[in-house]
Amino acid sequence: MNLFFFQNCISPHQIPFIEELSVFTDVDRVVVIAPRVDYDDRKLMGWKASNLLKVSNVEFIIASSVDQVKKLYESCKGEDTYCFFSGINAFAE
Repeated sequence: MNLFFFQNCISPHQIPFIEELSVFTDVDRVVVIAPRVDYDDRKLMGWKASNLLKVSNVEFIIASSVDQVKKLYESCKGEDTYCFFSGINAFAE
C-alpha cells in the first residue's frame, strides 16, 4: 500500500505520525509532497522543518513539477494508494 501526503509545507506536528505509518507491514511506500519546506513566518516561530527531511522510510518531494506527480502516479498504478491532503482550507495550493 502507498500513502501519499499532499501538504502546504513540512509540518513538525504531522511528520512524527506520518513516519510511524511507514512501520506497518502492509505499507510499502510513504511520500510527502509539498511546494515548500517551510514558510518564512514559521521559521521565525522556531520551526526547523528542514531537519525533518532526514526522516527514514519517508520520501519527500519538494516543489514538484506536474511531471514528477504524473510519474509518482504512474509508479503506483494498480496498487492500493491513498492520498491525503492537508492545509487546503487555509492555503489554496
